[in-house]
Amino acid sequence: MTLLDRLKRAIRSEPDLSWLEAEGEPIPLPGESRKREYRYRRRRVQLNAPLILGSLIVLGLFLVVLFGPLLAPANPYLSGQRSSMIVDGQFMTPPFPPMPGIPLGTDEWGRDILSMLLYGTRNTLVACLFIAMARVLLGSVLGMIAGWNEGGLLDRFIMSLVDWTTALPALLTGMILIFALGIQRGITVFIVALCFVGWAEIAQYIRSEFMVIRRKPFIEGARVIGLDGLGIAIRHILPNVLPSLVIIAVLEMGAVLMILGELGFIGVFIGGGAWVQVDETTIANIPDIPEWGAMMAGARQFARSKTWMVFYPALAFFLAVLGFNLLGEGLRRIVQERGVSTAFILSKRMVLVIIAITLATVYIVTHVGPAPSYAGLAQRFDTQSAMSHLQAFTAPELEGRQAGTPGARAAAAYIAQQFANYGLETIKTGLDYRLPWTSRVVTPLTQPVLEMLNPTGEVVHTFAYRVDFGVDIRGHGGPGEANAPAILLAFTKPSYQAEDFANLDLRGRIVLWLAGNAPPDFVVEALIRGAVGIVVIDHDITPHLQLADPEADYLRPVVLPIFHISRAAADILLSPDGLSVEMLSKAVAQTSPDASPWTLWELSHRLHMRLDLSPVQEVETENVLAVFRGADAQLNKQLVIVSAHYDSAGRQPDGTVLYGANDGASGVAVMLEILRLWAETGFQPRRTMLFAAWSGGEWEHSGAHEYLAAQAPYSILQTVAVVNLDGLGRGGSEWIVSGDAKLVDLFLRTAESTGIPARANTTRYHPYYTAFSAPMVTVGWSDDGLPATEDTLDRINPAQLSAAGQAINLALITLGREYEY
Repeated sequence: MTLLDRLKRAIRSEPDLSWLEAEGEPIPLPGESRKREYRYRRRRVQLNAPLILGSLIVLGLFLVVLFGPLLAPANPYLSGQRSSMIVDGQFMTPPFPPMPGIPLGTDEWGRDILSMLLYGTRNTLVACLFIAMARVLLGSVLGMIAGWNEGGLLDRFIMSLVDWTTALPALLTGMILIFALGIQRGITVFIVALCFVGWAEIAQYIRSEFMVIRRKPFIEGARVIGLDGLGIAIRHILPNVLPSLVIIAVLEMGAVLMILGELGFIGVFIGGGAWVQVDETTIANIPDIPEWGAMMAGARQFARSKTWMVFYPALAFFLAVLGFNLLGEGLRRIVQERGVSTAFILSKRMVLVIIAITLATVYIVTHVGPAPSYAGLAQRFDTQSAMSHLQAFTAPELEGRQAGTPGARAAAAYIAQQFANYGLETIKTGLDYRLPWTSRVVTPLTQPVLEMLNPTGEVVHTFAYRVDFGVDIRGHGGPGEANAPAILLAFTKPSYQAEDFANLDLRGRIVLWLAGNAPPDFVVEALIRGAVGIVVIDHDITPHLQLADPEADYLRPVVLPIFHISRAAADILLSPDGLSVEMLSKAVAQTSPDASPWTLWELSHRLHMRLDLSPVQEVETENVLAVFRGADAQLNKQLVIVSAHYDSAGRQPDGTVLYGANDGASGVAVMLEILRLWAETGFQPRRTMLFAAWSGGEWEHSGAHEYLAAQAPYSILQTVAVVNLDGLGRGGSEWIVSGDAKLVDLFLRTAESTGIPARANTTRYHPYYTAFSAPMVTVGWSDDGLPATEDTLDRINPAQLSAAGQAINLALITLGREYEY
């Protein structure tokens, strides 16, 4: 046989099988007959060119769906983006043409087209599969109903729908429905819209098949043996239609791909992209999911000048449509020429095939979109690495890292070295990661004293500094000692005049009141009325020992010791007189303009207060700042600040060292581990991220305030979010998230996805809130009641540190990559 004859035989739909009919051939034995039948079928498949070529293309697509992400040069959900390049000595911005390292070039946002194609295969074909299956299912059900009820009311109604649907232009109708239902809702909208414009032809075909088959003699036989209409349809008609349904489903994959490509080219794609403010007058739509239609939409305006941007996704559509159409044609030829036994379709082996396909589909669907990539990177948080950072911060030689001490400078050097190891940039060329600044502070010379005395002067209870109370030098607070009777004041009017306190005698008394209840500047009024000490019942007992105002001087002519006592300690102090903080809170909540200006309770116990302070000292401390530059050509102008304070209270006058393992060190340790992971995996945020380790964490003018005053005004970047990390290594059973509503929602969702019980707390205060005008969020475990003296490394809970690290990592990845924030 000549080569020409072989080519003719390969392309004929009715192949020449005369070679199987040779004369004089002996009658085959049963075994030989089966072998000949097998060779016959195999030869028919080999001569079915559309089936072979289509199968190879579809198999290749399936392998790309499964393994494409492993072959991609970069994960487009996490990296693979370039904002600028220097090529042949010239500075270039995207789109970049094909070159070594980016063989297919990039799109206008600097994203690698090869990576986008390989990841987009999964997104596109999964969407196509769901749309095609929805079309086939709807069309088949309606076609069966119409065909079984030929000439009836249901048949006429369904065929009227078919006529009305087919009269509408599919592309235009699909686009209108997609926008009407909300393109931002994702793939569900596309399934509904494209199913609506594609089911009619399937229904017509299935209806005609049912009408033909129901007239067959075996259907009459089924009626004779007593089967009802539903039984006949399922047991006799449906199996005869199934081979055609398989062919229709395959061909529908090609049809759906065609309309997805057409919609993509006119700018309609799954998810609709994100609208981003490019500059003061321009808003751009950025396709944020790697999908072939989205790539076509983004490349449409470059079809003439940057042909590589539209050529490769168009080629992918062409090959996929060609593959499914050829496969469908090949299957049609097999069914038409010889038919297909439905025994296998209705057998137990088919159940195994369906299970395998279902498992593969579940795997593919759960690995579609950015969420699996984000979660996979977040889960790689290494708890042991974070613990090693905590161990370095709590080393005995650092003595608690008190701001301005050698221990704090050593901690700052350690953080700066880690930033350098991870390849981060400084905030300005030529600067160091460590930025020094100075502050004026005073320190206690001896351990501050607050004691509860009985009427005879004996000590009944001693309160612990930094555990039960803290000191305050703001206003008229200063050094001094007082041993005097105590009184409790409650203020019950919404506003006050000076004459309201005319009869208030505080001479020789130590005055207690609830934080936030006293009128503004009542400390001055208490001094005028003769008070010798003040104790404020407060949630926050952090000592205030900094002169935040450069003009301030705590050595005023008249000062008195001012302490802030915790609510638990205040209950101990008030309990001998039958009082409590809860009773006081209820009393002050019932304010009235006609009420008495104040209520006074004489306490049965005396108080002893003592505070010795050093002269004002000017100390130098350091912020440690590093920049993780964003990869997006537009979003890298936006800045996300991720911050934590690295210092702690340090050594106290009585020799106790407060290591601050959870308060301060845990936030920085989590930050450093996230940076290590990002650097190791090549993660690229779209937004620029500033990682800041502040000093002066408990000062009124902290390192964050210093950054805003000294560095932020000269930055060209726009701060869009601030994330503060604190108390991540230990705590109660809940994660507390407070701050901006949108950021709080993000962190609550990431906490839920990682299995952390979390709740929003709008009342949780942090001193940085007054500093930043940008949206801010603070995250950390709820308070477990452990005092500062027990905040040591051995108290860190690795499980809680790991959970918090994974949740924060996921939230920061989302915040750095997603356009909606």
